Amino acid sequence: PLGRAKKSLGQKPELGDTGDLFLCIAALVATHLPLACVFENVPSFASSLAGQTLAHHLRQLGYHVTQTILDPHKAWAEPQDRRRWLMVATLFPGFTLQPPNTPFGNDLSEILDPPSERDRAEAERIAGSIAALRRHRERHRALGHGFGFTTITAQSSRVPTIVRSYHKINIGPFVETAFGPRLLRKHEVEKLMGCTIDCEHYATAIEILGQGVQTRVFSDVLTQLAAFLHGARGSTPAPIFFKDRRGHRRA
Repeated sequence: PLGRAKKSLGQKPELGDTGDLFLCIAALVATHLPLACVFENVPSFASSLAGQTLAHHLRQLGYHVTQTILDPHKAWAEPQDRRRWLMVATLFPGFTLQPPNTPFGNDLSEILDPPSERDRAEAERIAGSIAALRRHRERHRALGHGFGFTTITAQSSRVPTIVRSYHKINIGPFVETAFGPRLLRKHEVEKLMGCTIDCEHYATAIEILGQGVQTRVFSDVLTQLAAFLHGARGSTPAPIFFKDRRGHRRA
């Protein structure tokens, strides 16, 4: 299979653990022929063999395919710059995604907790790892490489992408405090992603959130798609609800 061949070359699979998960997805679509399908992945997936093959397969099945790159920070008023590839396939022609084109214009004061004594213990807990990252950064600088890690404050206007391995204290973003950098807390990451995870284990929750999607953005995407299908079929779409950054339930 393609994924195993790429692994043997030391490259990352294009999708899933084996690199061929898109074949299973394509088979499910061919079997059930839903009115619409929504796919998302990293931006580079659009030009990958798996991404191009999936799009071609959907067109062969009679779907109308539209693809775009979502930029939440620049177009959806989100603090995190988590860019994603999006593909929407519909059996009815004419769907066009309409981004609000509203950049994030606030700081992070409503997302990050205010300074407290709790910061001291959390900064001290990862101080050794931060020191190692700084040494690693200096070694790379001496060699002319670009390794680094990021930090944010309540006055920041952008949050770099939070990866699934964030809990391993690798590249940040870390929160600057009077006692040194600390990790983002689970509820702070939940505010950034627009959803809550019913899991108290920090590493597991962060892995789930890091692999997930920004709920507010995709709620808007699905709401637009539901409205399009309503117009195409004459049925009333069910409302889609999500929680805003303050935890309020909104349509």
